[in-house]
Amino acid sequence: MDSRKRILVISSKRPFPVQDGASIRTSQMIRMLSQIFEVDLVYTCNPYKTFADLTELRCFCRQISEFLEPKWKCVLRALLGFFKSRPLQCSYFYSPRMMSYIQEHLSLYDYVFCNNIRTVPYVDGSKCNKIIDYVDAILSLTHLTLPTNREVWISVFAV
Repeated sequence: MDSRKRILVISSKRPFPVQDGASIRTSQMIRMLSQIFEVDLVYTCNPYKTFADLTELRCFCRQISEFLEPKWKCVLRALLGFFKSRPLQCSYFYSPRMMSYIQEHLSLYDYVFCNNIRTVPYVDGSKCNKIIDYVDAILSLTHLTLPTNREVWISVFAV
């Protein structure tokens, strides 16, 4: 039995195979977390995407749970998200089945790692120890406002 603390990593998409910056960041984070924690991973995925070989990922995760969500359901949830007070991306990537799974198993974990702002609704309001990577929220904000508020952002992000 592993004596390390357990962490649940929640991702809005499959981190392998590595295909873009988001999957690189998530896969690297899982690798680093696995050096300290016993890692379990849950993520949503479009069932029409090609099959992914999870062999490499299994080296770092004790358990991997994939929740298939057809794109039409994601789009419908995003449209309904206009009537909610959270970012549309949270509605698009939300899986009711994954939410049920997380709520049912949350007590098994010492920590929960949300790999981006889209995964926060899964633990919002729960009393678990949360680690939230807000890098996408900051990048989205700077991308939208930089052209109109250049001086402000230069002073905030001065190197």
